[in-house]
Amino acid sequence: MSHQHHKMGFNHLTKVVAIVVGVSAGIVNAVAVNPLPAPTSITWGTSGPRAFNGRNLHLKGSTNKIVLDAWDRAYSAIGLHWSPQATEAPIGTFAPFPTAVAQKVTRGTTTLNTVEVQITDTKAPLQHGVDETYTLDITSSSQTISITAETIWGVLHAFTTLQQLVISDGHGGLMLEQPVSIKDGPLYPYRGIMIDSGRNFISLKKIYEQIDGMALSKLNVLHWHLVDSQSWAVQLSSVPSMTLDAYSAREIYSKNDIKDVINYATARGVRVIPEIDMPGHSASGWKQIDPAIVACEDSWWSNDNWPLHTAVEPNPGQLEILNPDTYKAVSKVYNELSSMFSDNFFQYVLGRPKFFHSSLFLNSHLSRDISYPSLQTYLIINNWHPIA
Repeated sequence: MSHQHHKMGFNHLTKVVAIVVGVSAGIVNAVAVNPLPAPTSITWGTSGPRAFNGRNLHLKGSTNKIVLDAWDRAYSAIGLHWSPQATEAPIGTFAPFPTAVAQKVTRGTTTLNTVEVQITDTKAPLQHGVDETYTLDITSSSQTISITAETIWGVLHAFTTLQQLVISDGHGGLMLEQPVSIKDGPLYPYRGIMIDSGRNFISLKKIYEQIDGMALSKLNVLHWHLVDSQSWAVQLSSVPSMTLDAYSAREIYSKNDIKDVINYATARGVRVIPEIDMPGHSASGWKQIDPAIVACEDSWWSNDNWPLHTAVEPNPGQLEILNPDTYKAVSKVYNELSSMFSDNFFQYVLGRPKFFHSSLFLNSHLSRDISYPSLQTYLIINNWHPIA
């Protein structure tokens, strides 16, 4: 091989080694723990770990009961002295390159003793679109963790982030791996999970566990599918007989139960949106008010005679939209239910997919009254308008 080829090979090897050294240095300076979900912006320092006061750290600044309670929960969790069992990448250890100068990493000389919170609007309600942004700053020398937010709901997310960043130092104490500056806010205003206690009753304990998990993941909407054709478990003063169609007398949510769930969720920055199906999926509960306001309730739900196949799941039933008493019952139920929830959103399911061969049933029903030969005529005469 020629001298020129030897020279080219050496130059190529030098470049590869230089790249490896650069990558190695990046790995050495990397942290083992980054918060999840990933913040909008996060910048780690390189001056070394910061000791964290795990015994009597003080909270200062803009606070109220929700903020204080949230800090107590976060600080208690931080006190568990957790150690990351899985990291983004193993910390690399490499022999120093002959021309490289090893950098000395020193631990901060001061301990983080204070969390200072500044909130622009402490009274902003937890509703769709509320500002949940925050900043979290920890410098290389200050004893204070600085948190700013537009609302208390952003502060709750900041506490959750901090809870993830503080880890065991391996010697009985706590630390943050490096100084850090974070700017964060949700990409989507609606980040939710649905639970279905209509088809399967869910205990309050399990609902609370779900909310705790949502708060740690910075999710903010619990979509609560409360009732369905299978059961009605919500206790109402105006129509107490509806809970006769609960799975059992023990599987019922009282008004206080629902209030407790809402309060528990709100304290963790989670909205509770109820879903009450109608006019489809509406057998249980409604038939206890008046069997005449439920259509197809006794229809067979699975057979080979398609014209008689009126439902796709047991037990079938839908509200009889041509019975005036249906609207009286719906008004009574929804007025009371809406007063039990604080969120501006209240979901009811209304639409064609909830009906099964409804046109056959309704046209048969209407044909008995010559004034309304078809459903379309009935809706026009009674000034009904389609819902977009």
